[in-house]
Amino acid sequence: MLTPRSRGAHVLPVQAVAGRQVDASVAWSAYCRPLSQKGRALNRSTSPQLALLYRRALTNFGLTPVWFEARLLDRYRSQPGYRVIRSNSVGRLRSPTGWSIDFGIADNDRLLHLSVADLTQRLPPDEQAHWLAHLTAFPVSANFITMRLSAGACIDDGDIRDW
Repeated sequence: MLTPRSRGAHVLPVQAVAGRQVDASVAWSAYCRPLSQKGRALNRSTSPQLALLYRRALTNFGLTPVWFEARLLDRYRSQPGYRVIRSNSVGRLRSPTGWSIDFGIADNDRLLHLSVADLTQRLPPDEQAHWLAHLTAFPVSANFITMRLSAGACIDDGDIRDW
């Protein structure tokens, strides 16, 4: 199970804790970190490849990309038997027990990205909590996520108005 570990202004990492569940109202906010924690403008990609990927993800949700802080690899670099290799824009983590996972490298080597399917199918369950602790995402509306996670949720956060 996943639960928030700390509650900083922008950083809400998660860890696996046996027997505890995440409150639906904080589930997504616990996983998300803004790409820019120092007020820098977010680098939004307009690549045709990303548009094609999302078009395909609408029918195959496993293709949906997720992003992680590249420093999550530090753990593996310090353990014997693990190997981290890369080219300019893609990399692979290989474990001594035989599993491996490929990832894209972005944002001047600060971010890794891979698909939800790779995260759930290629990464052993006991490794997933470590990766989720480094999950990165665009800022989200916690109320909107709560509405999606809790059927029938009613959110009263201000007057309704034209926009």
